[in-house]
Amino acid sequence: MGRRVKSERYLRELRNMGCLLCGTVPCGEVHHLLRVPDTRGMGLRSPDKWAIPCCRRCHHDLHMDGNEKVFLAMRGVDAVAWATDSWEKFNE
Repeated sequence: MGRRVKSERYLRELRNMGCLLCGTVPCGEVHHLLRVPDTRGMGLRSPDKWAIPCCRRCHHDLHMDGNEKVFLAMRGVDAVAWATDSWEKFNE
């Protein structure tokens, strides 16, 4: 597995954005995607480059649903594409 990519500055920026699911501004939280191209070990959070802005309510609902991929797809969100694009823009 590659090195863990962390950026508190990036996470602060995401927390100030609107929730990717409902639009609440600022969202105040981030969700680290569970199924991403980078591998991760059990009990380890995904790298920060795979975080998306997510308000507390949507974040809770996402985890309670139990199927991240379906939960996001039902809301028309391609979170992997969004996270990839956002991370690249942040690091330009």
